Amino acid sequence: MQGKQQNLIGSRFGNLTVIENCKKESRNGNFWICQCDCGNKTGLINTNSLLKFRTTSCGCYKIKRIKDTNTSHGMTKTKTYVSWRSMWARCTDNKRRDYDFYKDKIPYDRWKSFENFLLDMGERPPNTSLDRIDNLKGYFKENCRWATYKQQGMNKSSNIYLNINGEKYCLKAACELFNTSYGNAKARIKKGWDIYEAVSTPKTNRHERAKKLSNHMESIYQG
Repeated sequence: MQGKQQNLIGSRFGNLTVIENCKKESRNGNFWICQCDCGNKTGLINTNSLLKFRTTSCGCYKIKRIKDTNTSHGMTKTKTYVSWRSMWARCTDNKRRDYDFYKDKIPYDRWKSFENFLLDMGERPPNTSLDRIDNLKGYFKENCRWATYKQQGMNKSSNIYLNINGEKYCLKAACELFNTSYGNAKARIKKGWDIYEAVSTPKTNRHERAKKLSNHMESIYQG
């Protein structure tokens, strides 16, 4: 038989090294005991199983694969995972109050895997949440960021936007740029002001208005 003709002691087959011939013959050859790389010794393995690489470990490799398959990524309690889960919930759970708003914003298939989401977005920094840069579009890498709550507030779809020097600003950000009161700018817009003028025109106090009126009346009197 093939097992009688070959001495496999010292040979390696996957994670196994043959260390002993058991002198037990069968039609599949001799039987051998092997030392696994994990440190365990195997039971009897016949020659064909070794030569055809049907057995390549004591069983530890198979156990490891099963464990790796069923082991969580270990991040289910992190804020990053909560954001990923919430993103899917708001887009797919028709029992949620905000479902109608998000139902057409379903994330790309790539983000069905939390691992891919983590790879694309990185871990969620402190004091941030997941934000879509363009609220008219859905959830995908190029349209998402970890934004502060202030940034999120400025990015609401209900905000008023205007272009300044070719850049898009929401009303609140534009007011900060011009050092203008946000409330005053909104009041002006409600009165029919042009949005840019409402933001860029400084607010005059009573003393300044009185002085302008006095100068105007004086010019009329002198004229």
